[in-house]
Amino acid sequence: MKESEEDFLNTSFDKSTSFKSGVIRRIQSSTSFLSLSKYNVAIQLLDDSEIISNEFGKNTTGKDILNLVCDKLEIVEKEYFGLRYSSEFKHRFWFDLNKSLHREFHHENLGLCFRFRFYPIEPVDLNDAVVKDLLCVQLQRDLLHGRLQCTHDTAAQLGALILQGNIGDYNEETCQKGYVSGYKLILKQSEKLEERIEEFHKSYKDWSKDVVFDQFLRIASRLDTYGFDPYTVKTQKNDINVVIGGTPKFLVGFVFNQIVYRIPWKYINDVDFSGKNVIVSLFDSYFTEFLQLEDSVNPEKVLNGIPGPIALKESLVPLRSKKSLKFTCPKSTFAKHLWKHLLSQKVFYTASSAKEIKPKFSKSRLPLIRGSLFRCPTARTMQEMKTGEGVVRIEKSYSCHTLPRQKPRALVNPSCDSIAITEEGDHPSVEEKGETLIDEVINEDEEELEVEAMEEIDEPTKVKQTSNIQKVVKETPNGQVVKERAAETKTITTHHLKANGTNNNVVINKVQRQKKSTFVTVISSLLTLLLMLLLISVLIYAVFEAPASVTTKIPYYGHLRYNHYLPLKTKIIKMFNF
Repeated sequence: MKESEEDFLNTSFDKSTSFKSGVIRRIQSSTSFLSLSKYNVAIQLLDDSEIISNEFGKNTTGKDILNLVCDKLEIVEKEYFGLRYSSEFKHRFWFDLNKSLHREFHHENLGLCFRFRFYPIEPVDLNDAVVKDLLCVQLQRDLLHGRLQCTHDTAAQLGALILQGNIGDYNEETCQKGYVSGYKLILKQSEKLEERIEEFHKSYKDWSKDVVFDQFLRIASRLDTYGFDPYTVKTQKNDINVVIGGTPKFLVGFVFNQIVYRIPWKYINDVDFSGKNVIVSLFDSYFTEFLQLEDSVNPEKVLNGIPGPIALKESLVPLRSKKSLKFTCPKSTFAKHLWKHLLSQKVFYTASSAKEIKPKFSKSRLPLIRGSLFRCPTARTMQEMKTGEGVVRIEKSYSCHTLPRQKPRALVNPSCDSIAITEEGDHPSVEEKGETLIDEVINEDEEELEVEAMEEIDEPTKVKQTSNIQKVVKETPNGQVVKERAAETKTITTHHLKANGTNNNVVINKVQRQKKSTFVTVISSLLTLLLMLLLISVLIYAVFEAPASVTTKIPYYGHLRYNHYLPLKTKIIKMFNF
């Protein structure tokens, strides 16, 4: 259920951003001389082949960045998408689109991922054909990274549909035995599963690309983990690890790869958090209408509407007396992001209009101090998207995307009599009779070969070719060991965009921006310290040393009124007339 390490993360990303104390973050975000004026942002797209980079001003919001990417990809229905980043502890958080860059990040180099945040309930009936195409790519990622859980046959069927849609019909000449092993399709891809995928691929002959991907979306959208975004937490009662997340229809929870929670959004009353704890409150109808649903397979072992070990689920599901689920997160920041994400899922799929969703504050840990604020992250909800107001249905065919490759099993199997490797370059292919593979294919670290032409400063696109270098160890009949090198070239295109209407969003290629000098940093720190000392001094003066008017009677002079410094205890007594 974990995200693959292939997700884009800039190495210079500030990994302490989301873990600063609330007071310091508020001071830094509200003080202009402590925040950066420019941010270099790189956004990785879904298929990993393109990266959009740009320089933004500090007041640029996440919504502005998302609109820039959607306009580049010609996406009309932008509400389904979001921007994600990784924290210091490899936690995946969604960027709050209502916040500006300087309120969320404090480092000039940022790495964001463009991903689906809200999955459509009926993906085949989408109005925007570009969204349907990108959804297929997102579901292929979910299947490869283990977020889209399914049975063995369903996984084989989905893998075969991916092959049919991207490489076409099965051909005995080009599709040799074990060709499926050369593609990364599923997380745990075994040899038996690859054989099953090959059987399904043969049965899909003459299927068009549109029919294939529509069937792919139908099958994937029926799964329980369709649109599942996992968060690992612990139960407050038994301290058991639970992987929870929202889908278009349910709040789903896994324990040991077994579903223990599958609660429809309509039965969830509220979601709140305090400190490291996230609390999910349920309606009474959940216990009477949904909790004791029977199952056609094991009706005597059903709880929470799903089959499984009832003893395990009885220790995890909420009781009638408490009517809530409580989870403990690793950090308070993790709990805050989980709280916002679950609320976003709930209001997007259940609310009739985004304008009806009012801002909501979380439960505060301290009195007289407000909690965190939640706002609806989208301009429209799912109900408004279904009506399709202002959206024209676009008829467009699906496009092919590059499938991730891996070493075929034939290259690793020692029983192979020959090996053929094609290298994109000046070297010919290697295929000699009598040569046997004596060792496994040895992978070297990836060597990046950057190809850069003479560019102008305003050139919009830069292409970088990356070659994965491998060594193949062979033994000739004379007993000599020969090492051949094979390269698989992958093209990564980086787009430098300029946002409309702002002077801050200027692209500067091949120019290293100077960081703030030490002098400016020292002056900023001193001004902040002086400001804090001044506030503390005013507070001490107001509490302890502010004069109070006292009226006294002096002989021969009558009543006189003068200022007198009273201790704090006397002030409090006079204030409340004790």
